[in-house]
Amino acid sequence: MNPSTNIEQRITELEIKASFAEDQLDQLDKVIVRQQQQIDALIREITSLRQQAPERSGLRGMGLCAFGTDGCSAPSAGSTQTCCRFPA
Repeated sequence: MNPSTNIEQRITELEIKASFAEDQLDQLDKVIVRQQQQIDALIREITSLRQQAPERSGLRGMGLCAFGTDGCSAPSAGSTQTCCRFPA
């Protein structure tokens, strides 16, 4: 095998790998977009549930909270607290 054929083969293999990586990146981007849409829909649903809940009881004890909003964050491992604002 002469050197130019070897280089051409290596370039072809790299082009194939780059094409595959680009396709994977496009697929992952679509997954991220879909997941963000699902997160947005869940936040809207939680907001709607909060508005429907009686003011005096809120969502306390229901385990509903939009983690990352209103100062809430996901509970740590082993924690019994479902939300910083609405403890279980």
